[in-house]
Amino acid sequence: MASSGTTTYYYIYFGNPQASAPSNTDNAFDIGASDALLVCPFDGAATCAASETPSTSSGAIRYSAAKSALSFDGFDDKVAAGNVSSSIQTIEFWVYPNSTTQNLIDLNATQTIDISAGTVRANNFTGATIYVNGAATSTISANTWSHVAITATTAVSASAVNLGLISSTYFGGLLDEVRMSSVIRYTAAFTTPTTPFVRDEYTKLLYHFDENGDDPRQTGKAIDDSGNANHGTITGAKYVDGLVGVDSSSTTGYLSNSSYSSHNGIFLEEGTTNKITNPSFEHGTYSTNWTATTQTYSLSDEFTTARAAGAVNGTSAEPTGGTRTVVDTESKLSIASSALTFAGGKAAPAWGDPGIWYPIQTRTAGKTIVGEFNKSDDNYFHLGFSTSASGQPSDGLEVYPVSTGLTARQNDTIVAVVGSYTTSTLYKTAIVLRGTGYYLFIKGGIYTNWTLLYQTALGSTAVYPVISSYNSISTADNIRIPTSTWLPTPLAYDTFTRADGAIGSSETTGPDSQTTPSLAWTGGAISSNKNVITPSLGSEMWDAPASRFDSGTYAWTPFGTNTVANVDNTLQMTYVDNNVGAIEIFKDADDLNSNLTVGTWYQFSVDASVNIGTASIFFQNPGTQYLPARYGVTSATPTTFTGVFRSSNATTDFMGMADLSAGKVGVFDNPSLKPLTLSSLFSSVSTSDKDVVASADVTLTAGTQAGVVTNLDSAGTPANFLIAYHDGTKVYLDKNVAGTYTNLISATTTYSAGATLRVVTYHSDASTLKVRVYYNNALVGSEQTVTDAGIISNTLHGLFSTYSGNTFDNFTLFPRGSDNEYSDIPGDNDGLVTVSENTTAPYYKFGSKSLKAVSTYSGTVTASINAGNTNTHTFSAYVYDGTSGNVGGTVSTSIADLVFNGSPVTTVYTDAGGGWWRLSYSGTPTASATSYGVLVKSGKTIYVDGVQLEEKGYATTYADGTLGTGYAWSGTANDSTSTRTVANLQYATSSNINAAAGSISFWVKPTTAVGSISGDQYLFDVRSDASNRIALYMDASEDDITLNTNGTETSSTGITMAGDAWQHFVITYDFTADAYKVYQNGNTTPVISTTTSLTAPSLPTNFNLGADYNNANNLAGMLSDMRTSSSVYTSTEINHRGPIHRYAQGRHNDQ
Repeated sequence: MASSGTTTYYYIYFGNPQASAPSNTDNAFDIGASDALLVCPFDGAATCAASETPSTSSGAIRYSAAKSALSFDGFDDKVAAGNVSSSIQTIEFWVYPNSTTQNLIDLNATQTIDISAGTVRANNFTGATIYVNGAATSTISANTWSHVAITATTAVSASAVNLGLISSTYFGGLLDEVRMSSVIRYTAAFTTPTTPFVRDEYTKLLYHFDENGDDPRQTGKAIDDSGNANHGTITGAKYVDGLVGVDSSSTTGYLSNSSYSSHNGIFLEEGTTNKITNPSFEHGTYSTNWTATTQTYSLSDEFTTARAAGAVNGTSAEPTGGTRTVVDTESKLSIASSALTFAGGKAAPAWGDPGIWYPIQTRTAGKTIVGEFNKSDDNYFHLGFSTSASGQPSDGLEVYPVSTGLTARQNDTIVAVVGSYTTSTLYKTAIVLRGTGYYLFIKGGIYTNWTLLYQTALGSTAVYPVISSYNSISTADNIRIPTSTWLPTPLAYDTFTRADGAIGSSETTGPDSQTTPSLAWTGGAISSNKNVITPSLGSEMWDAPASRFDSGTYAWTPFGTNTVANVDNTLQMTYVDNNVGAIEIFKDADDLNSNLTVGTWYQFSVDASVNIGTASIFFQNPGTQYLPARYGVTSATPTTFTGVFRSSNATTDFMGMADLSAGKVGVFDNPSLKPLTLSSLFSSVSTSDKDVVASADVTLTAGTQAGVVTNLDSAGTPANFLIAYHDGTKVYLDKNVAGTYTNLISATTTYSAGATLRVVTYHSDASTLKVRVYYNNALVGSEQTVTDAGIISNTLHGLFSTYSGNTFDNFTLFPRGSDNEYSDIPGDNDGLVTVSENTTAPYYKFGSKSLKAVSTYSGTVTASINAGNTNTHTFSAYVYDGTSGNVGGTVSTSIADLVFNGSPVTTVYTDAGGGWWRLSYSGTPTASATSYGVLVKSGKTIYVDGVQLEEKGYATTYADGTLGTGYAWSGTANDSTSTRTVANLQYATSSNINAAAGSISFWVKPTTAVGSISGDQYLFDVRSDASNRIALYMDASEDDITLNTNGTETSSTGITMAGDAWQHFVITYDFTADAYKVYQNGNTTPVISTTTSLTAPSLPTNFNLGADYNNANNLAGMLSDMRTSSSVYTSTEINHRGPIHRYAQGRHNDQ
């Protein structure tokens, strides 16, 4: 305010750092007529008002919110403040950027504030002056706190404010004390503020970020202290609260002495032992006790030493793998330029001459041979395994002339053409053995990523690695068999081996016992360990009299001079001169109640017989389809035949009896025609992959259709998809685009019950989907091209059937590899994981270091630990994704998994803020040394910190011996196990608790939601014995809170008590009026209310906070602003939830 100026704005700040302590101690905190007895703000100490100290204060007691701020992960976190003001002239904030290029604040999609190469920029401002740490400069550093102020001579319209997001790029780091003002607050260098900003009439937005967790007064919001209610909607960003060991105080903001919606607190924890040594990589040698995996090989031949033709046989693989056995009768095989070179074949070409074999390998599922080849001509080449050390190789990739392409060989037989290739191009192939059969992968040329070409299911013997030429000019290199096994992970796999009925979800174990996602099926059911799809039938379309042949022959038309007659209410067709007895056209004008709908599937049935020999039932639409086989009618006794067809014309599709001849009389009765509901023909699972290898073993009733659906748009309202199916005679591939079918493949193919139908889809470019269909391991037709936008990006896949008599088994769905799903195939790089010490990670949880792990191929970083027993243990670690393109993004199984007891495990991922995620797993260890750590997925860069193995059924907060009171190392710091002693906090009841009546209020922020806790957690317990007690606890069995008054327990019903969110509770009790109530978050309707007749309890000497009377069932979380009162609060007093007076003056941490 200017000198001699006036204002109508006056504020009294309850938490003013310049305020002096009240002289009347506890009475300063009376609420109305309610006398305050014990008043504990827990703002950095357990000492309460009137200097009252706890009777017991021991163990791991820590204090939170000393420097609360808001953390942004740089990936998808923001705060949306909306329309703040059109007259902003000063914008200021404290910032801790993770790097020197960051997007900070978007004011209106045009005027923005960012950091570029260490320079703060006010983009599109007029008359802007930038101050950093009080100086007129725009230079700023990363990984340190700086105060930034920007003034503008021309007001800025802050009409669409986003903190942490400009356009589509997010901020990574911390923000604190954000203020926007409608006045120029700085005209020259100034002293950086060290206390929270105070609002005045020019303040349009003021975020202290001192909430230290979600506050029920503004759920999901950053609370605005300007008085203008510009509360910001938080997306993803997390509060960091200065709690050592949870959020390092070196990276959080101000002391929370602002009274506006702020929370300090005391953090109470249960005891634990962390069995990991060097758990936060703070040892002088950061990687002490940790080991990163590197790849080793049973065979690795890099052909280092040049050898002339005829001199390769009997030499050793380089660097390892045993003796090379060579067949080369005409000296066509040599080693030159670190590659195996084939100079063609014999004058009379023969497989295996020339060829090179390596020592026999025991077949193990997951054993992989990886190799490179480059074929410069149009002849034959083989790389894979063989059951003998000479002659024609038996299994693997066989490269035929370009006109044929890449083929899969199995058990000495070419089973399928699986892909194409280009000469003079370097390719890598990987053949992954199964218990029986193998998976075939390729990379190179059009195959940008490792691509699954095919899978086979035959062959189970030991094998020899082999490279062979059949007159080919080619090279091979880097032939390797890693000692580690690897198997591809299916998107889904199901043998349907479970009880009849609802289909549920796909199995969690894949075809080779690999862990597999469980995906929910839509459609289908289990019957006799098969998937059966029962189509929904519409209403009967055949006119009832015509179906019964009540009289006459209706619309049946004989061919030639054949005769038709109604005999005993059946249609009798007598041969005279045409093998087609009679036909009926499916249309309203004849015997149907409506015309057909083009593209709709219809189920037709009829009772048919023939007096002698055989006859057939056929459809014309327009191609001939026979039911159920061409010569299906073989009996003089009526037999019901059922079939399905898809209409191609509304009024010209027809059916009839054929193959009549002299002396034959065919009979029809009870014809029926019903439409099928399209959505009921599918049984599908939802994935994230549009390029897949989908297969199933199919058994069908001829004349119906069964097969595989891929790239389906919707299970409920399907309109765009591909279906490949057999009908007993042919294999078809059809596409449906917006309800219109187009046939792509139609090939006569011998049907075999239970044979595998396989569909491969992959994108050759962004707008082109290629499709191959295989039946019984043979390519059907040719590769097809689909460019329909409605199909090519769909990710539902599954099964298709038009009849309930058809069955499916062994459904297998793998990603094709187009999205780099197989990047972790081992073998073509020596290193798996490279680790380094990191001291510049974007955000630290514990100490000053973390471990950086870069994975070329999936590998582990582990420590060898003896858990000591087989009791349930929980293993956890904090992980940050530093991979380019996902820095600070979500950590999931595609980034990293935990390794527990020596094996990767199904991991739980919890967002810990700032891009960090806590990974956890609970299980049973062995009582001997084994590995625990992190599996880093192929191509990923991560940071790891705060690793913990504890004998609990759940993860507690991180513990090591550096974290202060209640924490200790068992031996050398950062090289031994560590313990946390359970917190024990008690206060005297005398003068603090009134036995007859009173109120107890407090804020609590549990670490875990009440519905997810593993055991009861007490908030307080005042207990002499079971009949003299007042206690409130989070009830694990009820998923609610429970009040115990003298042994009588009353639980709430269905309250919301989220983890990491503040809740305010008031407990009122009156043993005279027999009224006991619990209120939550200022709501005057109690969540617990009971009127049990009780006597005022005899009070103990002390009462417990954050635990029961035995200091067990401990709270894992934070308590703040506790008051006890000598009387029952009124409804007005219940809503008094503001923070208790704070005395301390804060100072910004400039570390």
